[in-house]
Amino acid sequence: MKNNYPILPLRILFYSMFFFGLLMVLISIQSFVTMESLFSDISEDGHFESFTSDRFQTARGPIRWAGLCLGVFSGFMFFRWERSREYFHRLFTAIKEFAILFRQDAWFFFHSVRDGWARQSRVELLALGGLMLAAIVLRFSQLNAPLLADEAYTYNAFASGSLWQTVSDYHLPNNHVLLSIMINILTHLFGNHVWLIRLPTMVAGVLMVPAGYVLARKLYGRSAAFLSAALITVFPILIMYSVWARGYGIISLVTLLILIIGDDVGKNKNRFAWFLLIILSTAGFYTVPIMLFPFGALYLWLFLSWAVGDLGAYRSRLDFIGYWLTTGFASALLTVFLYVPILITDYDRFFHNQFIAPVGWNELPASLADGLRMMWLDWTSAIPGWIIMIGTAGLIASLVLHKKISRQRIPLPIAFLVWIVALIVIRRPDMNARSWLFLAAPLLIWSAGGIAGLLELISASFRRKVHLAEIVAGVVVISVFVSGVLAIPGIPARWSRKSGIETAVLYLKDNLREGDIVNASSNSLSIIRYYFNVYDIPLDYVRRSGKFQRAFLAVSRESDSPETLAPVDGAKRPLINLATARIILQLDGLTIYECYPAP
Repeated sequence: MKNNYPILPLRILFYSMFFFGLLMVLISIQSFVTMESLFSDISEDGHFESFTSDRFQTARGPIRWAGLCLGVFSGFMFFRWERSREYFHRLFTAIKEFAILFRQDAWFFFHSVRDGWARQSRVELLALGGLMLAAIVLRFSQLNAPLLADEAYTYNAFASGSLWQTVSDYHLPNNHVLLSIMINILTHLFGNHVWLIRLPTMVAGVLMVPAGYVLARKLYGRSAAFLSAALITVFPILIMYSVWARGYGIISLVTLLILIIGDDVGKNKNRFAWFLLIILSTAGFYTVPIMLFPFGALYLWLFLSWAVGDLGAYRSRLDFIGYWLTTGFASALLTVFLYVPILITDYDRFFHNQFIAPVGWNELPASLADGLRMMWLDWTSAIPGWIIMIGTAGLIASLVLHKKISRQRIPLPIAFLVWIVALIVIRRPDMNARSWLFLAAPLLIWSAGGIAGLLELISASFRRKVHLAEIVAGVVVISVFVSGVLAIPGIPARWSRKSGIETAVLYLKDNLREGDIVNASSNSLSIIRYYFNVYDIPLDYVRRSGKFQRAFLAVSRESDSPETLAPVDGAKRPLINLATARIILQLDGLTIYECYPAP
C-alpha cells in the first residue's frame, strides 16, 4: 500500500513520545529534594514557590502512569511498524475526510443561522431588539448594587491574584472557574470596579433573551417565542442573577444554548453543531459542576428520541448513537483536562468538599423540600399570585397539549424530570435554591408554549379568525418594553447610592491609625476586605489577634456582638473593655463599634 503522508515526522513523533515517557517515569521516581533543587536552579529568583512536597506527591503517580503509557504505546508502534504505518494511513485519510465534512457543516450551520434571522420580519426583529434593550436597562440599573459576600470572596480569594491561582485554587466551591478567569482578566486590564466584576454575568443575562426566543420558536412557534423572551426579560430571579457575579447565570445561558443545538443535532447530522455542543457543555462544567443537571437532561432526551426512532437525517441508529457517545465522552474529557490544575492541587477539596458532600438518606427528603421551598419563595415572592397561576396552568398545558403544540416526539420536561430525579437519588446533593436556577428559563419557555397553545385552541373556537396568542404576546412585549423605558430615569440614583459597608469603609479610611484593628461578622468580612482593596487600605488592619490600641467591630448579624467579634487571648477571652464599646455608625443593618483594650 502506498502511503501518501510523511513518514519522518511520524517516526520523530514516536521517538519523542518514547523519550518523553521515559523522562516522566524518571521524574516520578526522584525525591522531592532533587526535583526542588532542579526547579530552584531554573527559577529566576532561585525559589519555585508553587512547587511543594504535597503537590509533587499528588502528581507523581499520574505522571508515572502517563509516562509508562506513552513508552509502551510508542514501543508497540515501532515493534509493529508496517502495520502501524497502514493504520495511520487510514487514520490520516479519515481525519482529512472528516475535516472536509466538518468545514462543510460549519458553512451550512452559519448560513442556516443567518438565513433563520433573515426570515424574521422587520417587526419581529424590532420587537426582539426592544426586549433586549429592556433587559439591558433592567439589569444595568442594578449593576452597581451592594456587593454580596460570595461575590467579594470570589474576587478576594480567586480572581484578584494570578491566573494560575484562579485556575488551581478550589478550597471552596465559590470558585466558578470560568467566571473567575473572566473577572481576573477584566479587573487586571481595566481596574477593580463592582460593575466590571458583574459584567460577564450581565452579558449572559441579556443574551438569554434572544436564546430563549430561538429555543421557544423551535419548540412552539412565534407567539410562544415572544412570550418566552418577554418573561425572561423581566423574571426577577433571572434579573438578580444577571447582576450578581456568580456562575449560575452563565449556566442558565449555556442551558438554553445547548438545548437549541441539541434540538438541531437531533434532526440534522451536523458535525460542527456537535462540536459546539462539546464546547458549550464544557464551558458550563468549567463554570459550575451543577451543569451536570441540564447536560444530562439534554443527553437523556437525545437518547430517548433515538430510542423511539426519531433519527432525523442520520443513516441509522448506530450512526446517531456514535455521535451521542463520542460528544458525551469528549465533553467529559475536555472538562477533566481543564480541571487538571485543581485536581493536582486541591483534589480532596474538589471531590470531598463539605459543601457538596451527599446528604444522608434520612436527611434527603427534608433537604430537598427545603431547597425547593426556598427556590419557590425566591422565584415568586415579587410576582403577583394571578400571574403565578397563569404560568402554572401554562406549564401543565404544555405537557397535556404536547402533541398538538410541539413537533418533538419526546417532551423535554419529561427528560428533565427523569434525569433530575435520577441524579438526586444517585448523588443525594444538598440542593440550595440557587442550584435550581438553570431550570428558570426552560420552565418559562414551557409555560409560554402551553399558554400560547391554549390561546390558539380558544381562537379556533371563534367563527371569525382571531389570533389570541399573537395579540397577548404583543401586549406583553409592549408592556415589558415600557417597563424598561420607565426604569431609565432611576439609573443615576441607583448607581450613586453606596452600600452601608462601603460607606463604613470610607469612614475607616479617614479614621484608621497605626495600631488599630478591624473585624466583622462573617457575612460582611469578605466585603470589607474587598473595599479595603478598592480604596487602597492595608489589609493588615483586618485581623482578630495581636496587639492593638483600638478596635473597630462591624456587627451585621443578630448572633454577633462586640464581644463575639473582639480579639481574644489564648483562652478565647475577649481582649476589649466592653465598657468602652460605643456605636459610631449605623448603616443598612450594619453597626460599627469602637472599642479599646481591656486594662
